Amino acid sequence: MIRAVASQLRNGLRGNDEVGRWGGEEFLIICPETNKHDGMALSERLRQRIEAHEFPTGEPLTCSFGVTCLLSDDNSDSLMKRVDDALYQAKENGRNQVAFI
Repeated sequence: MIRAVASQLRNGLRGNDEVGRWGGEEFLIICPETNKHDGMALSERLRQRIEAHEFPTGEPLTCSFGVTCLLSDDNSDSLMKRVDDALYQAKENGRNQVAFI
């Protein structure tokens, strides 16, 4: 199932975006030179793509996305903390949605 989700994510990305497995059932998508609006729109398209896809198990699958933008004073820890907080916000608000911090 993880490979099928990864494939859906890869096939839904733009040319300069990168996706990788972050751990467990989590993925990290890096979108260079992307603003908040475009990052949110891409995440929503990917969320809808996964929700609409018929996976081999026949069971519906939904996902939550946390989105943030790189700030000038960020380091890897502050950036990942913000995106992780956004992901948990999406989950706490009912799952199967996109949240931005």
